[in-house]
Amino acid sequence: MQLGSNIILKINNYESLNNLHRKLFITSLLILNPAKNNMNNLLFYALLMVLLYYFFIYLPNQKKSQANNRPLPHHQATQTEPIIWNKEPNSTDTLNGPGAIFNCPSPQFKVDPEEIKKLQKDISQKERTIIGLNNSYSKLETKSQQELDNLKKQLQIKDAKLKELAEAETSLDQMIKNIKELNEEIEK
Repeated sequence: MQLGSNIILKINNYESLNNLHRKLFITSLLILNPAKNNMNNLLFYALLMVLLYYFFIYLPNQKKSQANNRPLPHHQATQTEPIIWNKEPNSTDTLNGPGAIFNCPSPQFKVDPEEIKKLQKDISQKERTIIGLNNSYSKLETKSQQELDNLKKQLQIKDAKLKELAEAETSLDQMIKNIKELNEEIEK
C-alpha cells in the first residue's frame, strides 16, 4: 500500500492531468495491491494502467499539439498574379484587335506547296493501305467461314456414317443372335 500511495502523490503533483485522469490512475493503483494479488494479476493491472494512460492522457495531448501546429488557411498565400482584362482592344493589339483576323496565320508561317503535296500523298497511301487491309480481312473472314462450313458438313457426314455403322452393328448383332438360336434348334 505504501507503493500505491507514493505513486498517487506523484500523480497529484502533475498539473497537466485533469481530475478524471487522476481518478482513473488512483482507482487503477488502488486495485493494484500486491499483498492480495498474485503476479498474473499484477501484470494484468500494470498493462491496464499503461493502456489507460495511453488512451486518456498521451493521445489527447498529441492531438492537441498537432491541432496547434497546423497553419491556418487564411495565412496561406497564392503565387498567381491577378489577370487584368482589357475590354476595349487597341488597334495596335495584334491578339485582340481588329487586325488579328488578318494576321492569322502569322507572317512567320509560310505554306510550302511541296510539303502539302507530300502530306496529301502520304494520306492517300495510308488510305489505300487501310482499304487493302480491310479487303484482306474480309477475304480472310470469308475463307475462315467457308472452312468452318466445310468442317461442319464433314462432321455431319461422319455423324451420318456413324449412325449407319451403329445400325449395321445392331442388325449384325441381331443376325448373330438369330443364327445362334437357329443352331440351337437344329441341334435339339
